[in-house]
Amino acid sequence: MNIWALDKATEIKALLLLLKDRLIEESWFLVSEELDDRQSVRLHSTNVPGVAAYVSLHGQNPGHFGIHLEYPILEGANRYDNTQIAEGLNEERALELLAMHLG
Repeated sequence: MNIWALDKATEIKALLLLLKDRLIEESWFLVSEELDDRQSVRLHSTNVPGVAAYVSLHGQNPGHFGIHLEYPILEGANRYDNTQIAEGLNEERALELLAMHLG
């Protein structure tokens, strides 16, 4: 995948490039058509179905990210119980969280 060719904000592309260096590229994938928004992306785990991460610049200070970690939905659970939200993360903390979640 050519990250620089994506129609995403520079901060998002830079984060994806750093994640690509930190994690084995085969452990996650991006569906570029999934979000028609330059300020966000959704990454999916190739190892665990239902594990994903929504990364956004919306409502964040410059240089910071909001991340929603998504987990598989357990039987009988509310579908909104599968998300953990972290806001105001600097680039290094965002990378740590994504690597732990998707790796």
